Amino acid sequence: CQRLGPHLKQLLPLLWDSMSGAVLAAAAALPVAGAAAPPGAAVKSEGGGAGSVKQERAAAGGGAAVDPQSIIHALQLVKVLLPYLHPQLQPEGIQLLPSVVACLQHANAGVRLAAARCLGVVSAAAPEASVPCILRHLLPLLDGTQPTATRLGATEAAAQLERHLGPSLVPYVVLLLVPLLRRMSDPVGEVRQRVAACFGALTSLLPLAQGRPLPPGLDPQQAAQALQDQAFLEQLLDNKK
Repeated sequence: CQRLGPHLKQLLPLLWDSMSGAVLAAAAALPVAGAAAPPGAAVKSEGGGAGSVKQERAAAGGGAAVDPQSIIHALQLVKVLLPYLHPQLQPEGIQLLPSVVACLQHANAGVRLAAARCLGVVSAAAPEASVPCILRHLLPLLDGTQPTATRLGATEAAAQLERHLGPSLVPYVVLLLVPLLRRMSDPVGEVRQRVAACFGALTSLLPLAQGRPLPPGLDPQQAAQALQDQAFLEQLLDNKK
């Protein structure tokens, strides 16, 4: 990346296609990020069993048209290359992030983990450019109507963001806390366990976020949601109110 600079895509088109092709194809075979699960899938997800995950994803498509190992390899390339892309190519790299988030819905746990780790590394490399986009597509996946596999992938991604960003996540912490709080009562034990650990770590950052202006890059809906969630959390955590 450093040697080829803005000419990477032109001089190594196969590398670029290897990075983006499988991720885009997998995302195209999955439900739209943020779309509610079909009613039947939502009912099944409440069961919480390992078998229900496979049934839900099979019913929703599950991205099975693309070999999971190919998707994992492509996500690894995104994780390695995107943080070092030339500034002229970075916007094209950022455009891959919604597809990476979509891979959190995949039936294969390895794909979900690879996508979550990819998001963590990329977010740490360019927080202002990537985190608003990631959260825009990630937070709807934490909704209780989503299939179990999707909620597992989304909670893993939230944990990876916390792990890689650390204090850099402070400007965005209010956007994550309320959706995670809703998942504390999730019917699936594994989801609750992941959420509890992540929520505890993020709560310690909340005092640092008080009084800070909204971070750049949020769309109007995100900005309004951040203000609403901040007021709610202040009332929840302040015993005087």
